[in-house]
Amino acid sequence: MTLFTIKRGDTSPALSATLVDPDGEPADLSLAERVEFRMNSPYDDELITGSTDDNVSYLNKGEGRVQYDWQPGDTDGVGQKEAEFVVEYSNGNIRTYPNDGFFYVNIERDIAEL
Repeated sequence: MTLFTIKRGDTSPALSATLVDPDGEPADLSLAERVEFRMNSPYDDELITGSTDDNVSYLNKGEGRVQYDWQPGDTDGVGQKEAEFVVEYSNGNIRTYPNDGFFYVNIERDIAEL
């Protein structure tokens, strides 16, 4: 389980992740055309998204490293969120990372909420 913690309302640091294939090796993203980030709470329907069209970037395609840059409002909801990256390859294949479970994002309350 990968856990990333950030305070409510913060947009830094960015969420970086290494996408790993089921065999445990980093995903080769050299043929990736687009990567989408998806995050929501398992208890509501609020969905946060981003893609390489806007706020997802490749840190190292050969090593499967990507980054999501938080946008204002993304971290306003306190609690544990589930997140994943969906990769669209040039051959039309689509793969979700991780394929077993999620990345977990914990958004902590800040003092202003007391």
